[in-house]
Amino acid sequence: MECKICGFKTDYYFKKNILGKYDVTYYRCKHCGLIQTEKPFWLKEAYSSAIIDSDTGILSRNIALSKITAIICLLLLNKNSKVLDYGGGYGILTRLLRDIGMDCYWTDKYAENIFAKGFEDKNISKYDMVTAFELFEHLENPVEELVNIFGKFQPQVLLFSTVLHKGTPSKNWWYFVPEGGQHITLYTKKSLEIIAERLGLKLSTNNNDIHILSKKKFSTIMMYIISVFFPFYSMFYSHIFKSKTTPDHKFLGKKI
Repeated sequence: MECKICGFKTDYYFKKNILGKYDVTYYRCKHCGLIQTEKPFWLKEAYSSAIIDSDTGILSRNIALSKITAIICLLLLNKNSKVLDYGGGYGILTRLLRDIGMDCYWTDKYAENIFAKGFEDKNISKYDMVTAFELFEHLENPVEELVNIFGKFQPQVLLFSTVLHKGTPSKNWWYFVPEGGQHITLYTKKSLEIIAERLGLKLSTNNNDIHILSKKKFSTIMMYIISVFFPFYSMFYSHIFKSKTTPDHKFLGKKI
């Protein structure tokens, strides 16, 4: 099997039980360290529910990511930037970002928009930023998906999260999440750098879980500071942004 990122040959890594019923083979790329499953025939079953039952961190994670997104938008773009949450799940992040005061919209192929109704992507031709949190590990064809994102939405910044491994993670690494069956592609920093190169972009990363693809590269130290100290600087958001909570309520009320 060829690596879906760099095209080099992959080696058998291990087998792991998925969804409590399928013994699935994982392969590791000798060149970039990417780990990928065999062709994921079980995805329709895995996505019978868009969010797996064991994802107990979904709310705390989205609260943290909303604050990180806001500061990155302020640093790299401006407070009036249009943002699209790609693979936005139930719309939690979109609602949180709009509550902060960001002009954010939602799209997702698999999930129902519950919390950000009325703010779905309406074929807006261009977004300043696209967020793709906890998405990359779900992608069967990552490069193809990213080419589509940049081609369709033309963002200056793609902000995303996925937990990196060093190249040889344990079979029992928690991020495989075998009970959910949705994590089929696991990345190293090198594999993300190759993606960036193929897209003609720069990778900025905190070397753990927060990453940016854009024309400009930002230091690892800056990325680390942003991803660790967001609770402090988020206290100032109310002085910078104007929350859309009440305006959105009035807007949606007029549609009834």
